[in-house]
Amino acid sequence: MNLLLRLRAAFSVGSMTDPLGRSLLVEQFRVLRKQVPVLYAVLLIDSISVGLVLPSSVSPWLRFAVPAALLAICMVRLVRWVRLDRAEFTPEQAYLSWREPVSSRSSSTPASCSGSWRSSAS
Repeated sequence: MNLLLRLRAAFSVGSMTDPLGRSLLVEQFRVLRKQVPVLYAVLLIDSISVGLVLPSSVSPWLRFAVPAALLAICMVRLVRWVRLDRAEFTPEQAYLSWREPVSSRSSSTPASCSGSWRSSAS
């Protein structure tokens, strides 16, 4: 149980009670808004390149349909994060954004789909 408490403390998003914690939340979210679009761009390029180098013996679904679906998902999420980059956030908004489920603010879903697709296509 002690290990779980230490892990939870290590991954906490910060404190809203003191000015330092509030400014740290805003700054962490500002940095995240700049890094996530780069991750999506890499995933886009990776999906395109893997789809192009697959041999013609691979099913067209794996060569074209899966990369097209991944591209669509990544483009939508990339646009969302680029739009967030222009906005200014209060500490409360940054805190709420950090508290969202991981799948709605990170690249875990498209990245896991991409990894599954690459392993099944090999």
